[in-house]
Amino acid sequence: MEDLPEELRTPPVALAALVGMPELHPQISMSLHTEQPPINTLALPDFSKVAVIGGKEGAPLEARIPAPAGVLKADWMHKHRTKVPAVLAVLFDREQVNGDPAQWMEVCSHLDNVRNVIRGRNTKLVVAIVQPTLHGEINDDRTAALRKRAELDNKCCMTFISHDPTELKRSLARLGSILGELANLYYKEQSRRVKARLDKKNWTATEIAVRFNFKMGYYAEFRRDWVTALRFYETAYTLLLEVFSNPAETQSIQRVVELKAVAEQLHFKVSTLLLHSGKEVEAVKWFKHHIASFKKLSGPPEGIFMHWAWVGQQHHVFGDLLKTGRSTAPTSTAVLAGSGVTERELQPGFYYQIAASYMAGRRRTFERAFATFESFDNPDAVDVLAGPPEEVGPPLYVGQGPRVLSRMSEEQSATPDEYMRHAMLTERQFPHSRAAINLLTKAHEQYKATQATRMIYYLGTQMGREYFHAGEHENAKRLFDTVAEMYRKEAWVELLAASLEYLRETAKHLGLSKEFLEYSLELAALPEESWSEVARRSTALTDVIAAITGTDALPDGEAPIALEIDLVSPLRGVLSVCVAFHEQAVKPGMSTRLTVSLLTHLPHPLELGDLEIHFNQNACNLALKHSLDQGCDLKLMPHQWKRLEVDIIAVKSGKLECLFAVARLGRNTTVRCQVESPASREPDPFWQFEPALESYPVKDKNLAFLGQKVVQVEEVEPKVDIEIDSGGTGLLGETVLVRIHIRSRGHAIDAGELQVSVTEVASNDAFSPKTPSTGSSAACAKIFVPARLKDGSGETLLWEFQGSMKIPYVEADGSWSTSTYLRFTEAKPVSFFVTLGYQIQFGTNDDTHKLWSHKHVDLQCEEALRINCRYMVPFQRDAFLPGSVERSAGTVLPFDENICSVPLLISPVQVEEKNARTCQVRRMEGSRLRNSAISQSSEATKLLPGEVFNQILSIRPLAVSSSLDIGTVALRWEREQQRQEPEVVEVSGIDEIMASPSSTDATGILQSSVTTRLALPVIAVEKAPVVVSLQYPPYGLLGTPFTLSFRIQNRTNTVQEVKFSVVDAQSFLVSGASRGSISLLPSSTESLPLKLVPIACGMQQLPQVMLTLVNFSASYQPPASNTQLFVFPSKPRLQPQSITEALARESAITSEGGRAFY
Repeated sequence: MEDLPEELRTPPVALAALVGMPELHPQISMSLHTEQPPINTLALPDFSKVAVIGGKEGAPLEARIPAPAGVLKADWMHKHRTKVPAVLAVLFDREQVNGDPAQWMEVCSHLDNVRNVIRGRNTKLVVAIVQPTLHGEINDDRTAALRKRAELDNKCCMTFISHDPTELKRSLARLGSILGELANLYYKEQSRRVKARLDKKNWTATEIAVRFNFKMGYYAEFRRDWVTALRFYETAYTLLLEVFSNPAETQSIQRVVELKAVAEQLHFKVSTLLLHSGKEVEAVKWFKHHIASFKKLSGPPEGIFMHWAWVGQQHHVFGDLLKTGRSTAPTSTAVLAGSGVTERELQPGFYYQIAASYMAGRRRTFERAFATFESFDNPDAVDVLAGPPEEVGPPLYVGQGPRVLSRMSEEQSATPDEYMRHAMLTERQFPHSRAAINLLTKAHEQYKATQATRMIYYLGTQMGREYFHAGEHENAKRLFDTVAEMYRKEAWVELLAASLEYLRETAKHLGLSKEFLEYSLELAALPEESWSEVARRSTALTDVIAAITGTDALPDGEAPIALEIDLVSPLRGVLSVCVAFHEQAVKPGMSTRLTVSLLTHLPHPLELGDLEIHFNQNACNLALKHSLDQGCDLKLMPHQWKRLEVDIIAVKSGKLECLFAVARLGRNTTVRCQVESPASREPDPFWQFEPALESYPVKDKNLAFLGQKVVQVEEVEPKVDIEIDSGGTGLLGETVLVRIHIRSRGHAIDAGELQVSVTEVASNDAFSPKTPSTGSSAACAKIFVPARLKDGSGETLLWEFQGSMKIPYVEADGSWSTSTYLRFTEAKPVSFFVTLGYQIQFGTNDDTHKLWSHKHVDLQCEEALRINCRYMVPFQRDAFLPGSVERSAGTVLPFDENICSVPLLISPVQVEEKNARTCQVRRMEGSRLRNSAISQSSEATKLLPGEVFNQILSIRPLAVSSSLDIGTVALRWEREQQRQEPEVVEVSGIDEIMASPSSTDATGILQSSVTTRLALPVIAVEKAPVVVSLQYPPYGLLGTPFTLSFRIQNRTNTVQEVKFSVVDAQSFLVSGASRGSISLLPSSTESLPLKLVPIACGMQQLPQVMLTLVNFSASYQPPASNTQLFVFPSKPRLQPQSITEALARESAITSEGGRAFY
């Protein structure tokens, strides 16, 4: 649509001319452009330029109109939009109007000159007298004289204020309103004048009626009367059809082109108005009527390409109109029902695609016409219409050719031969393919928005053809490859064949021999849809045979070509290979039967030079050569399976799979085809519904449904025995000796490899009997191997074992042993796996085979000791305020219980202090504390299963801490029976490790004892503000008084008030204060004594005392379990030594603070 002139593409706008006062023209022009509708301006700088808008007077209505030389004048629309104003505004300065007689006479002269110029055009006139402000006075007499001289009414003679912004705005609005009204009146009068001349019918040529109706429609567009404009354009179009009274073949080519150009303009106007009014269906119907009316008016045969160019241009322009000229949303499907218009005809892409098709037809017809033209044209002839502008002028009428200015006015038009020569030479420079590609690209964008997938691929095919004709073979190949992939998926034979034809040619032009063979073979292997495709397939196969046999040279020479055919390759129709083993499992060294089936869909027999079958075991590969004498026929007949049976000897155990077959075609072409199994073979989508095809690759129906390209070669049974001796249940933390014995039962162990690993029993990580273990260990146990240190100490170094261990050569029926250690890190049962791999000689080709033997045992692990502890104090000390233990001496009692099933020897408990400055820990013997530090003791205690060993430790905190870390309790133990000395094995790399005993790779020295540690719980230590100590005898006597004393100590720097209350007990008579308060000075101590007399025997509860610290709002009452006393009926009889020890303990307790509460 961009090729059409602007005056046709855009609606016309009224034109007004301005003369006088040129400094005001920009403001007036800008204001008129903002009017609705807008008004264009033609600014004349002075009155001398007024003559440019003048014109001759029209002929009288009664005058006879002669036959015109054309239908529509070429510059008529442009002239009325830019040169012929509808109204002229004359601007006079007030000083000129009110000036002296000379100035007044000049004004009158200019006005008379303007009236004489516009008299022939019937242009409307407006006179504006310009003054700066409203304060100035205008001579009314002279103003009246101006109106009378110009024959104007009052509204056409106005005052224009130029310097006052408010009044200037009003003046511009008034001037715009007057000019718009007069312009509308002008175009209405012009239309009436044309209508009057049309009604007179003083003309004989129908072209005059077409012209007059077109003018009236254009004048209606000036007035924005779209309905009237549409009616006149439709009338003009109908009259134009009557001009074609004679067949187009008998008319000159210039005449046919001119009438089509006029029809194009009328159709463009009608379609634009219909689309802008929302009548899409009517616009499509009008377009279909337009094409049907002129599609057969092709003109002379030599100019048929211009006809197809015109038809394509109509579709292109209408597609652009649908794309940009819609005023509403797309028409719904319900509206289209019964209208004769389909939804596709409302899509712009539909018309772009048809325009591209006509562009291709234009190219083809031009190529034929130009060949004929070159044969008969005079080579010395000159294109007279291609001269410079001074020799060749533009046409006078729409659709006519250029004029030769050097000739007489009657003979300036070109002759038919000159016109045809110019058209031929001009058309030769036109880029047909590029124009078609642009149209198809626009169609692709439109269909892509609607997700019309198949239409998009069809457009890709057309774009590929145009790229091919344009010589852009790389772009053509890229598009055709994409399109062909789509057609392969949907099995569109005819469309795929057409694409493959172009792909063959593009590959040939690009010198791609491999792609040329692939496309040719694929094309030849397609089913025949018509006789033309039979010939096309035969031609493609002939080209392939000639190329692979060397008769014709390939595009890139004689380089070897290797074709690949997989399960999704488009070349499956060229060659398919299907194999089936007759057995599912076979012993190593035994032969098995294999059926190889070959199939081709080429139209002629295919003879293979040789055939190679490849397996995953290279020793089983075989080669077949075409030889009728040896009974090996590799000639494949079309659509028939060629079945070959061969024997295969499996050498190695495991999976034997047929991978691919390599067939040789000719001297330098091979085809590598991936094989398929009959049971899983997918049919070719192009041939699965074709008749007379053998559907089964093998004759045996069982093999056809169950045959596979894989056979399982059974494993050779290893002839070795593995024994594992673990020595019973292991203890947590202990290093357990595990012996491994290997004995041969007929196989010599060569290149032996031993792998050891452990897994948790609950993990179910069982090893496959056909694969080696990974050599990794479970997290609950670790494997170690022993090695003797070379420093002369005789100690054995344990080295953590990972990976595999090389073992020496073992003869048949021989044996070999080694030792490993297993250390448990968690008390969980584990499986101890041993995997032995070794090589044996197998077959006649000295092939080695790796055999694997596995053995595992489940090992139990249990905890040897359960170590626990609890804090004990010889007196009870509780918190008066919420807090923790005060700094004072206490005891901890670790006890060890043998929970395993074997006797243990344990050493005395050792304590590893965290920090001796914050806490002191001492071991106590019996009931006495040792003053010396804890020493190492070589004495061992035998602990039977189920027995408990206790050890008392004394702990004294030395610092206040919220979390005091005391340390760790360590206990060394070992089994009662001694272990056997382990073997020292040779492990690769162990020499380097033994050379450096401090190496971090070594785990440690092998020891018989195990150390078990327990971290003591942390305690919080704080200094209490107030401490209350309760003191009373260890027992009481019935009826004998004793003293119960509360000793209250204030450790703060302030006075503390303590309230107390005593609750009587039924078993005691109480004497003393039962309620009151005590004031404690800073750092002082007070006592609260109570006299008690027991009146009952046995364990009795002492009176309950409640203490309240007023300043801290805290209360404390000793627990009932800590305030009990045993009352004897009489004084008990105790041994003196026992009494002494008891008193000593009591004195020790008292020295530590007695029964204190805080």
